[in-house]
Amino acid sequence: KYHSDEDEIELIVGMIEAGYSSQLLFGLDTTRERLRSYGGKPGLDHISVSLLPMLRRRGVPDSVIEQIMIANPSVALACRC
Repeated sequence: KYHSDEDEIELIVGMIEAGYSSQLLFGLDTTRERLRSYGGKPGLDHISVSLLPMLRRRGVPDSVIEQIMIANPSVALACRC
C-alpha cells in the first residue's frame, strides 16, 4: 500500500539527478490513523524528521533541499491575481 522511505528516497534522488529539482515539491498525504496525535505514524513532521536527513545522507546538498522545500513551493503557491 505504501512505498518505503528508502524507495521514496531513491525516486527523489533519481529525479534530482535527472535535473528535475526545480520542479519538485514535497507533500504529505496522511489519514487520521497515520497521524501521530492519534497514536499513528509517520506524523506530520515525517518529511523534516525522516526524509530530509535521509536525503542529506545520500549527498543531496542543502541548497537543493532548500529549493524543494522553500523556493519551489513559493513559486507554485504564488498568487497570480
